[in-house]
Amino acid sequence: MEEEKKNKNWFRRHWIVTIFFGIFLLIWINNFLFNSMNGGNSSQSPTAQVTQSNSVQNEQAIIILNINSFLEEFEANEIRAEGNYVGKLISVTNRVDSINEGVFGPYLVLREEYSFSGISCNFKSENQNQFIALNSGDIVTVKGKVSDYILGSIVLDNCVLA
Repeated sequence: MEEEKKNKNWFRRHWIVTIFFGIFLLIWINNFLFNSMNGGNSSQSPTAQVTQSNSVQNEQAIIILNINSFLEEFEANEIRAEGNYVGKLISVTNRVDSINEGVFGPYLVLREEYSFSGISCNFKSENQNQFIALNSGDIVTVKGKVSDYILGSIVLDNCVLA
């Protein structure tokens, strides 16, 4: 009984953390449900141009002409932007901010200088040899499928350097 009372008091003492965690959990559940039920919208954005891609899958790629405009679309209306882009193959050319090794393989972060927002490009482990000659600050073209928008960054999966 004493332990149960102590646990209740922890949540009362840390009510801000409890509320923050609850809100975060609700947002995560909402995004998961929305993405799994969303069939996607085929409308194109004014900042994108459709062209034939030379990717592994030979799908049409949306070429992102301006990374800042692309990010602003997500910031202005995340639901609409995810409907337009999630699951779609895009091609983007920009400056490499960082080259990293993650739990699921290597990834690049593309972003404009002095910008918080960016694009995180996840590569398969077998493509790791593509990074040997790259350095932060290099300009690269990356093709990948938009999978999510998290904390101001657009996430691309199954990326390849073009």
